[in-house]
Amino acid sequence: MWCLGRFLPLIIGNLVPQDDERWQLFNMLLEINDIVFSPGVSEDNIGILEGLIEEHHATFLNLYPGRSVIPKMHYMVHFPSQMLR
Repeated sequence: MWCLGRFLPLIIGNLVPQDDERWQLFNMLLEINDIVFSPGVSEDNIGILEGLIEEHHATFLNLYPGRSVIPKMHYMVHFPSQMLR
């Protein structure tokens, strides 16, 4: 799934309108993954990560009003504090 996520923008990115909110949500998730899986992270990146996760969850709830954040998505909230440790 990680490889699919990394290569999907290269495969179909030119077919998706750049202003599509769901596509932007997916790209936000990719940005989160880039920070989480990077070999080294600064404290500035931790702050950026916190903001991205918060924005991702808010955007998700806005785009899918009848849905709730699943536990797997909620766990992302704890990534920044765990990375600081």
